[in-house]
Amino acid sequence: MNTLDTEHLMQWIGRQETASDVITQALADRVLSTLSIAKRVEGQAPIGTQWCIAPSAVDLDQLGRDGHPAKGGFLPPVPYDLRMWAGGELQFHAPLWVNDVVTRRSTITDITHKSGRSGPLCFVTVQHEYLVGDDLRISERQDVVYRNPSPKAKKLAVKKQPLPVADTQILTDPTPTLLFRFSAITFNGHRIHYDHPYTTKTEGYGGLVVHGPMQAILMATLAENTYEKPIKRISYKGVTALDNTAPFATGVKKMTDGTIKCWSGREDTGVTMQATAWS
Repeated sequence: MNTLDTEHLMQWIGRQETASDVITQALADRVLSTLSIAKRVEGQAPIGTQWCIAPSAVDLDQLGRDGHPAKGGFLPPVPYDLRMWAGGELQFHAPLWVNDVVTRRSTITDITHKSGRSGPLCFVTVQHEYLVGDDLRISERQDVVYRNPSPKAKKLAVKKQPLPVADTQILTDPTPTLLFRFSAITFNGHRIHYDHPYTTKTEGYGGLVVHGPMQAILMATLAENTYEKPIKRISYKGVTALDNTAPFATGVKKMTDGTIKCWSGREDTGVTMQATAWS
């Protein structure tokens, strides 16, 4: 079993990196055509475009077994085999536009060790700032979780789990093509989104895994479309993995305090991601 040298990992707190990229019309079109829920606003980049800019271009021989860049470098070398996006928060200060030159400034702000149902977990928190010149457009907290593979659970009879009541609800069919295209526009090499034998046999999922950021984009965009106001902030958290064995729902509901509760999931899995948004 891999042991965690927390004192060594803590040396990564405060580490920073910056990267810059330009938002082209072609990139904005690829985001819009992949997740066609977004309304087209002339010249404006849709929600989620920030995750498509300045990806880390790592040579193939520098990738880990899971398709992610090998550990070390900017992210700490956590000695667990599997890595996933656990959740985060986005604050939208102003839109991104086509032809903007965007700089992403990233800082590791926290590293914590916890115990979960699947064994030990290590959470790494990264704060991102997306700037155009000196103008801060988006602030983001990203929560990354590391864990070791867990033994395959015995398959139990499926029990229907009613999903929350929603003001508006949509269905998305997570076809392999959709998952591939989302991985492509975000330059995400994680094999759980496109390599079915690896995903099911090595990481133990029931099918290809739907990206957490994709679910977050659908929730934020559905909230904007439903209540016809831009989302200023959304805080989201993965509850359980969502595989692509059936269409999944995304729902939003405005609460009496003005917040918007968002969720995604299926009746056989329950809620897989939940969020609170503010407009």
